Amino acid sequence: MSEHEQREAAFEAMHAPLGHTMHNLGNLDIRLDGDGAQARTYVNALIMAKDGQSGFAAHGYYDDQLVQAGDSWQIAHRRFVQVHVSTVGVDPGRAGAGS
Repeated sequence: MSEHEQREAAFEAMHAPLGHTMHNLGNLDIRLDGDGAQARTYVNALIMAKDGQSGFAAHGYYDDQLVQAGDSWQIAHRRFVQVHVSTVGVDPGRAGAGS
């Protein structure tokens, strides 16, 4: 199995127990360095459980090492730096309570 296939399988296994996920990326800072580049991208992510009622929000940034691959750029290495994480959704003590 290639490295790409291994990464894809790992992401599929990681997301299998989850519901919808949303990742908002912004404030990119890209700095060229010869044939490579460094990039920082801020991320706000909402990751929901399959029940669609609970999950967590994660905020942080990606630090990426980029390399040229022909006419395109690819991420050679990515590091996620977590700034804040919190749970979202129904209060377990109130689940099933009427509105």
